[in-house]
Amino acid sequence: MSTLEGALEACNLLHEAGYELICVTTMPEKFVEQRLRNLKQHGFKIDRVIGRQVHHKLPNDFLKHKDYTNPKKEAIEEVKPVIFVDDLKQNFRDIQCDCTKFVYIDAEHTDDHPNLHDDTPYHYKYGSLIEFVKDFLKREKEMLS
Repeated sequence: MSTLEGALEACNLLHEAGYELICVTTMPEKFVEQRLRNLKQHGFKIDRVIGRQVHHKLPNDFLKHKDYTNPKKEAIEEVKPVIFVDDLKQNFRDIQCDCTKFVYIDAEHTDDHPNLHDDTPYHYKYGSLIEFVKDFLKREKEMLS
């Protein structure tokens, strides 16, 4: 498993600031322990991993379908994080959690990327995780209010 540029530094900065780091993934529950081990082997101070499998009968282009069911919704509503960061806007869809700010990481996408025409709302948008974390740690109180 390779890591995104700046992701390790970003997670370590959040950990040092006292935040609990939880990875919510769309992989099956049976693989979460291995994912946590992999993350820790790369130096990430992740506290836990929650797995929520995307339904196995969905077509490969399921993100383009309007009736897409957000596999991370239940986990986010249960955990109620102060910040939920993702690079797929669809993963913010239908989450009922007033205490959570949604941060969309928008790296450059191709014309057929599912984010291109998606209008799912979010609170903040950044080009990378490290860009968000550095700004967040400077403006934490403002961004969480």
